[in-house]
Amino acid sequence: RIVFAVVVFALLLVARGIFSRFFIGWLKRIVKRTRIQIDDHMVDALEKPLRFAPIVLGFFAATELLQLEGVFDTLALRLTKSLIVFTLFWGVVALVDPLSRILSGLRGLLSSTMVEWIIKALKILLGFIGAAAILELWGVEIGPLIAGLGLFGLAGALAAQDLFKNLLSGVLILAE
Repeated sequence: RIVFAVVVFALLLVARGIFSRFFIGWLKRIVKRTRIQIDDHMVDALEKPLRFAPIVLGFFAATELLQLEGVFDTLALRLTKSLIVFTLFWGVVALVDPLSRILSGLRGLLSSTMVEWIIKALKILLGFIGAAAILELWGVEIGPLIAGLGLFGLAGALAAQDLFKNLLSGVLILAE
């Protein structure tokens, strides 16, 4: 079973190359026909997460073929789910850059620095949500962790009041 699982995983690694060459190439040819450019950038941004998907599928197939039992089965299932969530959030975070071109239309309303901050904050927020989702899959309760971080943030904010006042003043000046 181990040899068969390794062979299946290796075949799916080979299929990864075929998948990326044909499917992603096909997607790129389709989006090149459109007049808008954002879909081209979206496919380019999703290329790496899409190339990682066959690896996740290979890991899942290999662990299913091994017919693990008990703790190992639970561990393999959690790891597979974690890889799926990681791949999904990797794709969503990768899509922020192409979609930020839409926000570039707000540069007349907001300064370019503010738009860059919004984009970075969105990436960080999505990264934290993805990490929280993975931690939740492993049985880590997120609620108390977030509450603890909130208390830590409050203590830090009280300790650095002047810094935050100056930072907020700077943001308001940039917005003006």
